[in-house]
Amino acid sequence: MTLAAVPNRPLLLAAKAAVFGAATLAVGEVTAFLAFVAGRAALPNRIPPPALDQPGVLRAVLLSGVGIGLVGLFGLGLGAILRHSAAALAVYAGVVFVIGELLVAVAPSAVSYVPLAIVGDSLGVSRPSPDALSPWTGLAVLCAYASASLLTGGWLLTRRDA
Repeated sequence: MTLAAVPNRPLLLAAKAAVFGAATLAVGEVTAFLAFVAGRAALPNRIPPPALDQPGVLRAVLLSGVGIGLVGLFGLGLGAILRHSAAALAVYAGVVFVIGELLVAVAPSAVSYVPLAIVGDSLGVSRPSPDALSPWTGLAVLCAYASASLLTGGWLLTRRDA
């Protein structure tokens, strides 16, 4: 139905990515700031709560929201590649949730390249651990994942029948 209305397939995917990306970025930022406020409130009185003006804290909160949006765009690209909702969800869940757990046992140094590990260990902390990617490297890797899945999905979308 959508392809009948917009036969330009790359434009269609780009429009979907723009709308979905803006929505997930907005939801991700609201979620990140709410989690920050809730985390501050949950700390015991003996622990001083973090403040957004402390080094790395605002960056961590902002990049957490961006990371959520990029992981969502990665999933949109997988949906364009696979074209079947159930298969796309299964692959997405496998890549985002399962592979990280498997890598812990097999190749612990590769865990830092798993999408959710990047969001949690690189983007969402004010001081990443030595094993994690730096925040900006993690952001670049997530951008590469989202771009690769969207570009591959767009390329396949132009080559397949509707």
